[in-house]
Amino acid sequence: MFAVDGPTGEGRLHTTGGHKESSVMSRNKAKTFAGLMKLITGTLTETTDYKTVYDDMDDKSGNDGSTSSTTSQLYSSPSLVDVARRVAKADGTKMDEKQYITYEVVCCSFLLGIVNEGHDKDSKLWSLLGRTFAEQRDELDMDRLIEQLKVHGAQEQLLMFLTGPAGAGKSTAMKVARRFCFEFCFSLGVIWSEWTIFFTAYTGSAAMAIGGYTICKSAFIFAKRALTEEDMRLWRDVRILVIDEISFMNDDEFHSLDRRLKQMRDRNKPFGGFSIVFAGDFRQLEPSGISENKLLFSRMSSQYWSNSINVVIILDNEHRFKSDPPFGKMMKDMWKNDLSAKDRRRLNTRVVGKNNLTLPSTFEGDAAYACPTNKERNAISAANFRRHVLDTHPNFDGPHSEQPPEHTIVIEADIRSKKTKMRHKKIDSVLRHRIITTCGDSSVKCGTKGIDPALCLYKGAYLICIVTNDHLRDKVPRGNGTLCRVVSMKLKDEATSRKCKNYYGKKVWTVCATDVEWIECEHVVKTEPMVQLEKEIEDLEKKIQTASDTIKTTIANQVKDIRIRLMGMCKTRRFKLTPQKYSVVVTMSPHNIATTKIKFGCSMTQFPINLNDGTTGHKLQGMSKDYLIITSWPSGGLFRNWEYTVLSRVRTLDGLFLFRPIDMDKSFAPSEELKAYIKHAKKQEKIFLNKRKKNMTAFYKKIKKQ
Repeated sequence: MFAVDGPTGEGRLHTTGGHKESSVMSRNKAKTFAGLMKLITGTLTETTDYKTVYDDMDDKSGNDGSTSSTTSQLYSSPSLVDVARRVAKADGTKMDEKQYITYEVVCCSFLLGIVNEGHDKDSKLWSLLGRTFAEQRDELDMDRLIEQLKVHGAQEQLLMFLTGPAGAGKSTAMKVARRFCFEFCFSLGVIWSEWTIFFTAYTGSAAMAIGGYTICKSAFIFAKRALTEEDMRLWRDVRILVIDEISFMNDDEFHSLDRRLKQMRDRNKPFGGFSIVFAGDFRQLEPSGISENKLLFSRMSSQYWSNSINVVIILDNEHRFKSDPPFGKMMKDMWKNDLSAKDRRRLNTRVVGKNNLTLPSTFEGDAAYACPTNKERNAISAANFRRHVLDTHPNFDGPHSEQPPEHTIVIEADIRSKKTKMRHKKIDSVLRHRIITTCGDSSVKCGTKGIDPALCLYKGAYLICIVTNDHLRDKVPRGNGTLCRVVSMKLKDEATSRKCKNYYGKKVWTVCATDVEWIECEHVVKTEPMVQLEKEIEDLEKKIQTASDTIKTTIANQVKDIRIRLMGMCKTRRFKLTPQKYSVVVTMSPHNIATTKIKFGCSMTQFPINLNDGTTGHKLQGMSKDYLIITSWPSGGLFRNWEYTVLSRVRTLDGLFLFRPIDMDKSFAPSEELKAYIKHAKKQEKIFLNKRKKNMTAFYKKIKKQ
C-alpha cells in the first residue's frame, strides 16, 4: 500500500479555473510551445547514471529541502535529478536504482503526454501554447525530444505493474514522481489538481491511507447506470491513474474498469488511453470468495491483465525492515518461496510465555493485534474493554454516590422488529437484551458490513469506520475501513436512556444510540508532516539528555512548540459521526444451552463504527507496525497468503508477539499459478530494463558525437 501525501503547496493549485489559473499564468508569462520544449529538455540534462544521482547533494541540490526553498524552485524548470535530491534531503529517503527507474518512467511518460497534448490542435494545452507552434516548428527538434523521453522509458500509454515484497518502497517512487510532476506543471503554468495524478485504491482503508479514492466508486465499476456528463467531467484532467492494492481486483472487475475508462475518453484504446500504474503484490491476500479462473494473474483467467501490461518493475529492497535486516531477509525469502524450518524456529522464539517472553502492558509505538476472523477480533476488543473497566470503574455494589467515570460508555443499538423476506421475530425486551449482551459485529450483518449492537467506547478507543465511501472527498475524508479513535461525544439534552449498568461487577454508563447526537473521531493513520514532526521531537529528546542546563531549556521550548503544532494538525483530522439506521440479519443462539442458531431480520440504529483493538489481515494489508501481536493462525486453506501478509507488517522480529507458534509443516509458498506469473513478470521486467539500458547508452553516445 502507498503512503503518499500531496507535495507541499499542492493545495494552492487545486482548481480547474478562475483567478488561480490567471495567477499562475501571469507568473509564467504565457509559455510558448518552444518554452515547453525547453522546459522538458531541461528536466533531463543532468545525469543518466543512477550511481551519480545522489552524489554531492550539498553542492548540486540547490537548497536544503525545506518548504520555502522548495517553493523557490517552482519558478524554474525542475530536473528529475534535482527533485529526487531535494526530496531525499527533506525526508532522508534515497531511492534505490529500481525505484529511481520507476520514478523516471512515470515522469517521462507524464512529460510525453504533455508534449503530445501540446501538439494536438484540439487540446486545451494547444490553446495556450500551440498558437506559436507552426511558426517555430523548424527550430524545434521535437522528434529528438520524444526519442529522449522514450529511451528513459516513457510510454505513449503507460500500463505499469509496480510490485515487490512488503516494504520494498513502492510509495516512495510514486511520491517523488508526484512531486516532480507538480513542480513541472507549476513551472509551465498548467493547472494542477488532485486529479492530475489520480491516486486510487481498491479498498476504502487503502484509499484513506494514500489520501485518495476507491477505484470502484471513482470509475463507476459497479454502477448499473449509464455515465453522465458530470461523471466524465471529473476524468478530463487525469494524466496518470494510480491504482493501489490491485491484488484485490478480480478479472471481471478488471474488464469493467477497461469498459468504463473507454467510456470516459477513447473507446478505441485499452483503458480509454489513460496511463495507469497498477501497484500491489499478488503474494498478499487474494480477493475473497472467487475461483482461480477469476484471479488476475491466473493462466485460467481471460489473460487480459497479462496482455495489457507494458512495463513491469519488481522492487526488491527491504526498506520497511531497515532496523532488522535479517528479519527483512526472512520475509523476502518467504515472498519468493516459503519459510525454512530454521526461520520457523526463529519466529517461534516470539511465542508469549516461552523463553521468558511476556507481553508488555503498554507499547511505545504503533501496535496492533492481528487475527484471522471478526469473531476473534470481537473477543480481543471485549477482553481489552473488560480490563479497562476493571482498572478504572467503581464496584457495582459500592456506595450509590460513587458514579462511574464519564470517559467510558456503552452505546446500545435501538433494535426494532421489521418484516423482511426472510424470517423475522418480534423484538421484545428479552430478545433485545440477549442481542446486546451476546452478539458482536460478526453476528449482525448489513450486507457484508458488521454492526455492533453494543459499542463499548472510551476516550482513545480504536475504531474502524463502516461508512460508505461518499465522504472520501470531504474536508476531513473518511470511508469504509478508515481507522480512527474516539475523541469525544455529545448526548442529547433529554437522554432518558442513559443509565448505570453492571459490567464485570463494575458500574458503567450506557445509553441508547438514538440519544447520542454525535461521536467525534480522529484519524489514526498519520500524515507525512506529522511523522516528520514526531521524528523531530524524538531527535530533540535524545539531544536533551546530554545537553547543558541552558541548552536543555531551549530544546524543551522547541519540543513544546512542535507538540503544539502536532496537536493542531491532529485537530484538523477530526470528524463527527451520527447514528445510522440499518436493516440487519442477526445470527444468534436463542438461549445459553441451544445447540443451533437462529437467523432473523430486524431494524437497528447504531453508529457506523466497530471496535478495532484487533485487526483482520484484510485491514492490515499495506500497513507498517512497530509491534504486532498475532493471536492465532487461520485454519485449513482459509485466507491464502494470510501468514505472509500479516508477518510482513511488523518492522522487526523483536516487535512480533505470538500467542500460538507457527506451524512447522504447513506450506506458505505461493501457488503454482502465482509462481508461473512471477516467472513471467520477471522475464517481462528483464526485457524492459535491458532494452531501456541499451537504448539510453546508444542515444547519449549519439548525442556526444553531434
